[in-house]
Amino acid sequence: MHERQLLEHVAPEDREEVGRLLATFVAVAGDAVDDRIDSFAHALHERGLLSAEGLQDFMTYHGLSLGELDAASEPSSAGTRYELMALVGQGAMGEVFLGRDPPLRRTVAVKRVNAEMAKDAALLQRFINEAQVTAQLDHPAIVPVYGLERGADGGLAYAMKFVRGVTLTRFIEDTLAQIEARGRADDAHSLKARVETFLPVLNAIAYAHRRGVVHRDLKPDNIMVGSFGQVLVMDWG
Repeated sequence: MHERQLLEHVAPEDREEVGRLLATFVAVAGDAVDDRIDSFAHALHERGLLSAEGLQDFMTYHGLSLGELDAASEPSSAGTRYELMALVGQGAMGEVFLGRDPPLRRTVAVKRVNAEMAKDAALLQRFINEAQVTAQLDHPAIVPVYGLERGADGGLAYAMKFVRGVTLTRFIEDTLAQIEARGRADDAHSLKARVETFLPVLNAIAYAHRRGVVHRDLKPDNIMVGSFGQVLVMDWG
């Protein structure tokens, strides 16, 4: 899919030449095509066969790359970066902790694969895929991933933005409770506020679809509404 997407960003008069170069690249790269496609696109740009705008668009919107962790990308357990402070949630893929990033002095959420799932290679790969998918979906309404690491116990974990707020489920429940009690919702839950809360979700999903990703569990429980207007779509596993 990446090869076809790349050609869409090449000027029509250069597509034949790029097609030949691309065929050679695919033959040489083999299974590593997706991992190396950005470098190939950069090489095309250096040769004048791909504009700066085309390079930026391709690297921003092309399909995601997923795979196993190899020796070069395997996170190290030496000097674990994030401190786990308190358990704040549990799910099918693991546990979520309130954490701290000491060098940057920021609060984060750390999702750690649970011990039982870590024993199953297929489930562990799903956890890795979740981290890779979420990290590559760079959008204001999609929770950002800060890093992947292996803890001292050998378990994998990834850190992401911590959002202090409520789920969209709770937001809707609070709105209904206010309307039932007073006949109207306050400013934070007004029709205008509800529309402004929902629009970022639509934009995030449209962006994900552009990247070839479908959120298969989109529901109010997987949407966080922050205390200061943040709206984040979560759980892309």
